[in-house]
Amino acid sequence: MILGLTSTGAVKTKTDGGLRAVNCACCVPPGGLCPCEIDPSAFGVIYLNAEDGNNWIAGGFIGNYNLGFSLTENDDDGNPACSSSGVNSSGGNWGGCGYSSVEASSTNGSCSTGLGVGFYFCQPDASTNTLYYQISGACNYEIGQSCNSNGFFNPKTTPPMTSCGTLTMTFPSGTIYTLAIFALPDYGASASATLVLSLTP
Repeated sequence: MILGLTSTGAVKTKTDGGLRAVNCACCVPPGGLCPCEIDPSAFGVIYLNAEDGNNWIAGGFIGNYNLGFSLTENDDDGNPACSSSGVNSSGGNWGGCGYSSVEASSTNGSCSTGLGVGFYFCQPDASTNTLYYQISGACNYEIGQSCNSNGFFNPKTTPPMTSCGTLTMTFPSGTIYTLAIFALPDYGASASATLVLSLTP
């Protein structure tokens, strides 16, 4: 197996003493760490403990997740225009380096209301497991034959934004992480959400 070049340009290989190549260099990220290749200013951030970080990088989250949410937004008269909740269960692989996402949605009349959460996992050093996140959602409500959108929210990236709720994540280790959700003051949305990630035995 070719592992790279030496300082003199010779091809480097590594075997177990026979013909089999071992320790394939392309099987792990450079340096054994997940690289950080994003602009963190657009994300919120939490730091995972070693157990949760190891589970995440191993891609151990396979399909067993649930995302539930609720949104409430008032119309111009202060009356509730829509209240929505939903749960999304889906297959697929979670974890590893880079980007993962979860989405859930429901309907209000003929209008769709939804919540999306995106994560970017990387390791700035061997002892730090960094999980950057973005949250976005909307409370859409029906007026006549039109859908009106209100209540968008996301991590606090640019002012002025105000806190409108939290998203709570529960990991297989039992650790609970709470992510803040912010909204533009014009929307005045209230929001809460839960995300449960579990390992498939």
